[in-house]
Amino acid sequence: SFPSLSQNGDGVYLYDASGAALTNSLYAAASAGYAVEFDTTGAFTGDAVDGVNGAYTSLEGDVGSPGNLTPNSGVDENRIISNIYPNPTTGIFTVELGSEVAYTVQIVNMVGETIAIEQGVGNAVRMNLNAAAGTYLVKVVTDRGAQTLRVVLQ
Repeated sequence: SFPSLSQNGDGVYLYDASGAALTNSLYAAASAGYAVEFDTTGAFTGDAVDGVNGAYTSLEGDVGSPGNLTPNSGVDENRIISNIYPNPTTGIFTVELGSEVAYTVQIVNMVGETIAIEQGVGNAVRMNLNAAAGTYLVKVVTDRGAQTLRVVLQ
């Protein structure tokens, strides 16, 4: 949540853990009460739409907001993945889930190709990524929704 973003235009800048800039996106205007959305290249695509890309209307009427929670409370009610470790990895890593659930884990490279899929029930998934070094997306889908995080293969 970015409470200081303006509906009159602003910018979002993403940095890695070492402080190096990953990407940024600027936008000229947005609607009050709506989250702003960006595509996978970081380009601004517009206001969030209820039911699209996981956005929903909260109990307070905001679209794409953290539901009935106070913004920046540090509580993530939609969190499915609690941890990925080790990250970076040399190939074998664990995806910890927030609870015991039926899951599908999909590993996708940065051009959108699926590298691996694992399905099961549990609170953790051990993955063995046998691919070229680089950054991969780890998408976990459960009955509670989906969450995607990155893993770096060295």
